[in-house]
Amino acid sequence: MVGHHHLEINSKRDPIWSKLSGLLDNDAVVDVLRTRRHVKAYICGHTHVWKLGEVNGLHLINLPTTAYLFDPKQPQGWVEGYLAADGIRLTLHTIAANHPLDGQQIRLTWRNGS
Repeated sequence: MVGHHHLEINSKRDPIWSKLSGLLDNDAVVDVLRTRRHVKAYICGHTHVWKLGEVNGLHLINLPTTAYLFDPKQPQGWVEGYLAADGIRLTLHTIAANHPLDGQQIRLTWRNGS
């Protein structure tokens, strides 16, 4: 699933991100996605932060910004994704070729269930 705003996983659950997502129905969305085993990941970019998380096997993928950086340590760029039946391989491409995370590859495995 793809959305603009990130999901906040509050302290009653596994904490992933600490800032408010801006979604009025955040908890309801998390509850729906957690129980829908056919949903393997939630991809967003609202925070301008390259960050990965997981709750109950659901991957949370927060994409980096291609524009304004709130934190100069964060990469500025885009992510290339290669889908497979059992997961996804993500490759980070940074605008600054000398960024230490340029070319970073991450492999995520899908949770069980269809």
